[in-house]
Amino acid sequence: MISYTLPEVARHVDAPLNEHHQAGADADAAAHIMLAAMQHHEATTLDQLLKGLGIVHGIVAPNEWSGSHSKGKHTGKPSAPLPGANPDADPNGALYGKTVCITGTLSRMKRAEAQAALANVGGTPVPKVSGKTDILVVATPDPRRFAIGSDKSDKQKTAERLLEAGRDIEIIGEADFFERLNS
Repeated sequence: MISYTLPEVARHVDAPLNEHHQAGADADAAAHIMLAAMQHHEATTLDQLLKGLGIVHGIVAPNEWSGSHSKGKHTGKPSAPLPGANPDADPNGALYGKTVCITGTLSRMKRAEAQAALANVGGTPVPKVSGKTDILVVATPDPRRFAIGSDKSDKQKTAERLLEAGRDIEIIGEADFFERLNS
């Protein structure tokens, strides 16, 4: 299990943390972590790092406080619902009845378009990998979005853990997905 506690993240990026819970030591470790994140994401400023990660600055002012947050999250606006599977699709289609998750950036179309096309052929698009997922489509990865030190998305790591546990889940590439979509 991944831990995001200050000591674990500091250890992961080789940041010194001599006296945890001492303000100076914790601040020093946090600064080292931020610098490691900037280097990992090839950002030259904190603003550039936050923008690249889709993070909005928090506010600390007299009688006002709000924490930093990801754009599109915690805004009170619900995500657009994923389309449901077309019950009138060809049951002999390669993706009919399959629950499919996509990770990475597709080169041929936007993810929402691919999810709509999947639903049209009778598949069910899902936003994350679970024990009910039949197929994970791995498109072009964006390593800037990975946890520091990781070379795979969380969705791919979850799918691989499910495979190791004996779950019948396929991990396929974008080309295979589009071939099945059109068959």
